[in-house]
Amino acid sequence: MRISEKWTYAADADQVWAMTTDQTFQDKKCADAGSLSSSASVTEAGETTEIRNEREMLTEGIPDVLKKLIGQTVRVTETQTWSAPDEGGVRTADVDVLIKGQPITMRGKIVMRPEGEATTLTLEANLKAGIPLIGGKLEKAAAPSILDAIHSEQRTGTAYLTT
Repeated sequence: MRISEKWTYAADADQVWAMTTDQTFQDKKCADAGSLSSSASVTEAGETTEIRNEREMLTEGIPDVLKKLIGQTVRVTETQTWSAPDEGGVRTADVDVLIKGQPITMRGKIVMRPEGEATTLTLEANLKAGIPLIGGKLEKAAAPSILDAIHSEQRTGTAYLTT
């Protein structure tokens, strides 16, 4: 199932990058998304920056029949591996979201594009549940939670940049 999102921050790319790589922001975005517990790390290695978040989340909003398969909580690991900016200031990241113990993954790309005094981020990813017969139902059930987490991060980012 395709997940596509685009959002714009009213801040230049340097400010948005500084926010993205700020440990405080990473911790806050996990908390704001409703994590029961979380850990975050930002690691620079040469031309790349890896941002890794691990969160324990309730399975709220998922149909009861599917909760029997996945349980009341899930441990979600999100890894973003960012490149250095190109000559136009555009950064890209490979993003991987894994749900521990479950055959559900989301893999894709995030593009951070400067647009004057604003910065646009675009996520294009594929959400996949590798369970024959019910994988599509599980993807449809998981998609709203994934989108809620993305929208929560957008709100957290907007608040961060205005303080």
